Amino acid sequence: GETTDGILSLTYFSKDFVITPRFVILPGYPFLLQLGQWIGIGGVLWGRSIACLSGLLVLIPLWRYARRWMGAEMTAMTCLMALFSPLLWQWSLKVMPDTTFLLLFWWALERLTAAYLDHHPRAWVEACLAGVAAACVRPEGLLLLPWILVLESQLGHRSSWTRKVFFLLSWAFPVYLIKEKIFLLFSAYREGMGLGPNTVDANFPIV
Repeated sequence: GETTDGILSLTYFSKDFVITPRFVILPGYPFLLQLGQWIGIGGVLWGRSIACLSGLLVLIPLWRYARRWMGAEMTAMTCLMALFSPLLWQWSLKVMPDTTFLLLFWWALERLTAAYLDHHPRAWVEACLAGVAAACVRPEGLLLLPWILVLESQLGHRSSWTRKVFFLLSWAFPVYLIKEKIFLLFSAYREGMGLGPNTVDANFPIV
């Protein structure tokens, strides 16, 4: 894994970056790697440290989310199962953006839930910011966009023009990042499912 997405993330802001049609790399995780290089602790170890820390911190929004519907014992069991998940361990020990995205995505979901159930005004803003950050790490973060928009529209009289402008400005950046890569993204997903051009044309014309 570190010979593909990881290398591209490490070299994203350098002159050695190679543009490849197979991968869609967004600047969120590479920016964190670059931040380490600026303070003198960059490289593979720094990238793994970010991934590992994110894999641990994801337990915080997971705990808060699960605690709404379950007791402390079952919530602790849920977090324990997540902590020892082989999939989480796999990506926590590599220079990969997956756990960073997972942390931001779950944080946005937890804040969205708080905004919807508790009518917490600041929770929607926090969900919006976490969603934007997630979308800057992996393009799947854009899946949060319609939910944040729907919840904002349901705020009714509590919704202000300031909130609408904030929403538009904050989401303009990740949308700008992905706008030229959207067809490349569909191609990458198609390849990830093992559907080559010949296979798709012959057997899956709807794709």
